[in-house]
Amino acid sequence: MTKTITIPDSVDNTTTLQKIIDDTGNTPAKYVFTQDHEIEINSLFRLYNYTELAGTGCTFALMENAPSKIFGEGVGLIGAKTPLATIGLVLHDFSFDGRRDYQSKVPKKNGKNWGLGYHNVIMLGTFGCVGYEHAQDCEIYNINYKNSLGDLLRCEGGTNIKAHDITAYRGGHDVIYVVANGADIYNINAELSVNAAARTRSSHNVKIHDCKMVHKGGIAYAPAIQIQSTATNWTSSDIEIYNNEIYNTYGPGIQVAASVPGNGLVSVHNNLFVGCGQMPASNKLPNVGGIVFNGHNMSITNNTFDGCYGYGIEAGNYNVGNSNSYTATISKNIVTNTKKSLYAGTSSGAGIANLLGSKYTITCTENDVYGNVKDLYGVTQKNGIVKDPLFIGSGDYHLKDTSPCRFSDYQLGCYTDSTDTDDDSITKIIITCQDGDADKIIQTLSNDYTVYRRNDDGN
Repeated sequence: MTKTITIPDSVDNTTTLQKIIDDTGNTPAKYVFTQDHEIEINSLFRLYNYTELAGTGCTFALMENAPSKIFGEGVGLIGAKTPLATIGLVLHDFSFDGRRDYQSKVPKKNGKNWGLGYHNVIMLGTFGCVGYEHAQDCEIYNINYKNSLGDLLRCEGGTNIKAHDITAYRGGHDVIYVVANGADIYNINAELSVNAAARTRSSHNVKIHDCKMVHKGGIAYAPAIQIQSTATNWTSSDIEIYNNEIYNTYGPGIQVAASVPGNGLVSVHNNLFVGCGQMPASNKLPNVGGIVFNGHNMSITNNTFDGCYGYGIEAGNYNVGNSNSYTATISKNIVTNTKKSLYAGTSSGAGIANLLGSKYTITCTENDVYGNVKDLYGVTQKNGIVKDPLFIGSGDYHLKDTSPCRFSDYQLGCYTDSTDTDDDSITKIIITCQDGDADKIIQTLSNDYTVYRRNDDGN
């Protein structure tokens, strides 16, 4: 039986709130706040297993000039009583303000106090520890995160971790950082300020999807999405990245990088990349663009790239190298208007490039490469096209009906013929496809729509 406890508005700091938690004891509990409730984080806040914080729109704000002896490096502001055996924490519907401009106690490195491991909001596991058993079945959602020196969520060893429906502004490091076997990260709307919006390290069975990531603020040099496998004897595999929109990053829109062997598949599909790779020349990092990858098997399909710098899709090293051999499938992507990076490297401005040579066996098929400085480098394409894809325009990357990318067996083997409406509530979409693709399409759509199959004879 879960206890429900309504927190009085008179509780205005975590020292008082912690006493309520401790008095409730180690039992499943739901703590409910009011919408206008404001709580100052003036002490470390620790929760028992199976605790739910239902913020109802309340605000947690870190105290000004938070002392580094208490709020130290790698110490989460909010965490578990049992950091290596955490189960069932659910935190949702609140705002967090890190008061970044009023934190004088955090030491600086190279003139910067952000991105140094201080003021991570929610900590699962132990800082710098790789494993998957530390936190299980934990979820955060409906959080507005801003003005921080650290991460929103740092999970160092989790299973079945969910983070979704989050807005981020002026973050101090990554928005979501996980070391996990099983994680679902989605609906992250982030103005990138310092580091990535979603980052994994040595993780398996992770989905990152339906996010919008925009670089604003001028100091976010990292990728918007970063997949790393850099811890000795810990690998990454079965990571799926899809339905995201990524704009104007300095680093790659997505970086997949490994310095250790034995990594599995990363699948990147149905994403939009616009203007990625605007790394200043002074940093001397030429290998930027839409997607830059090494050290993993890759499947890159049905993505759209426009106006990226450096490369649209690149097998190469951004800032991490790998000497092992892998495979990549690159198919049915649209790559247009790729520019040279601001610090140009080998064949800069290529739509699709392999800078790793024989380390990658690349199958490149049915991509539309158009208007790039150079369409292909180090790869041979089969059944590709070099035509204007005919986007609708003005930031709308849907395709016009006359687009050459609507031919059969391109973009999931189907294209929309027509849409008609019987009334205000029912819309019919007629899809033409090859017979071999029909079963796949029906299976995909049938969970959400009523699907009818009509053969060439009209039946």
